[in-house]
Amino acid sequence: MILTDSNRPPRRLRGRSEPPRLAVFGVTAADVVTAVGGFVCDHVMAGWNVMVVLEEPDDDPAARRGLRILGVTATDLDSVALPLPEWPDVLLIAAPLYSRRGPVRRQVAVTSRRPTTELLLWGGDTGGAEFAGWVRSPRRMSYAAMAFKQQALRALNAAGALDETERVLCRRDQVSPERRGIVNA
Repeated sequence: MILTDSNRPPRRLRGRSEPPRLAVFGVTAADVVTAVGGFVCDHVMAGWNVMVVLEEPDDDPAARRGLRILGVTATDLDSVALPLPEWPDVLLIAAPLYSRRGPVRRQVAVTSRRPTTELLLWGGDTGGAEFAGWVRSPRRMSYAAMAFKQQALRALNAAGALDETERVLCRRDQVSPERRGIVNA
């Protein structure tokens, strides 16, 4: 089917004053806080609209508190329509979730056709063939994000040594020239 103006689905155009979007897909709240909590917090503090979607939503108040400390709340994966109706500017996905959930893989496939959306993965076994086009891309947290992440980890009773970078994977074709010097292929 060829899309024309008459049969193209309506798409809401984002205005200049609307903040960018980050969509985070994780397995549990603890997974998100531990692996990419600083990344999430930095984007919240920068004014981004951040959506966290969990495969296993946790009714534990400590888990919800950990996410709230970072400035976000979570939604259940089964209650979210995929692919997302609104394009995220950054899509951050837990690798185990990508590997085992078809709708999440479809979201990545749809999003990968949009060159302005940055796709990032974290955690799990990323050495397989399905991740051949992905490279490590450490993301440095701000000092404020490190402090908030430390408090979120304490809320989860998972406090420990905190590294100033969080390790994610990005698609090789999305590595910007200024980041090429720090990406380990």
